[in-house]
Amino acid sequence: MTVIRANIPELLAVDLDHVLFETLGTFKYEELLNSIYSVKTSDKKLEYGLTVGGFPLLAEKDENVSLAARDWSEGYKTTYTHKTFGLYTAISMEAQQDELHGITEKLPQAMARSIDATLNYYASRTFSRASSASEDFITGGDGVALISASHPLKGGGTTSNTPSTACDLTATSLWAGINAFYEMLDDQSKPVRNAPSTILIPHQTEQKVIELLLSDKYPENAENAINALQKRKGSNLSYIVWPYWIGYVDSDCWFLLGDKAPWGKDYPLKWYWRMKPETESDNDFFTKEFMYSVVLRFSCGYTDFRFVYGSMGA
Repeated sequence: MTVIRANIPELLAVDLDHVLFETLGTFKYEELLNSIYSVKTSDKKLEYGLTVGGFPLLAEKDENVSLAARDWSEGYKTTYTHKTFGLYTAISMEAQQDELHGITEKLPQAMARSIDATLNYYASRTFSRASSASEDFITGGDGVALISASHPLKGGGTTSNTPSTACDLTATSLWAGINAFYEMLDDQSKPVRNAPSTILIPHQTEQKVIELLLSDKYPENAENAINALQKRKGSNLSYIVWPYWIGYVDSDCWFLLGDKAPWGKDYPLKWYWRMKPETESDNDFFTKEFMYSVVLRFSCGYTDFRFVYGSMGA
């Protein structure tokens, strides 16, 4: 009796799994996620993020007088709801036996590209739709868009993490963003003390960023002044180019991201893996077609807006 691939689905699956995960590894999606998000694993249906309202300035204490009592409060609560994504494909026994062009062997590469595209779509959507307050997966707890001129503070008032008028990336707007980063306030109107470390951009802006960050001289006129962006003391900016954005994005958008080091494990841009990509295969008893699927679960968003300053472009 001749052994055909329809009779050995598990052996075929081993080969397909190898090709799929080998191909997926070349996209380096985990490297990208880790460079932007705080990536964690989850074993629950939901994850929550909660900011703390904090305390006001210390009160002056007179001699032999008690310290002033000050209450603290919870800040804003963010819910991360894991969602499931996946697909399956099937190929008939006859197609496996008769096709002569290696199509079956190409299915894992095609599936790997779909996985990568899905991850890029949702990971980048936090930024490509950062001015929208109603986007699924963009989960800020204060009820306004990620970048907004009117983030409400628990202690009263508002603070901003975007220019008053949307603008393209220039030396002037970048400096304004750096200064605005230092002026962000916590919920008791105290400075957050978080410095920007990274510029996140679509690929269309890469030339502009290189000129701004790496030119020895001021890159936007012929006056031969020094490029002050290169001389910032103790905190040189780096940049990340998103490999590709799926869906609408203004090619002029740009974002300053805060340094991860002061935040540690509390860095507020979150990616939760509930289930990394897993594959499964089966052989239909009646039709003998081979079926191959992949499924994954994750959520992403942000707990606190104060890690970012950005503009969607003019």
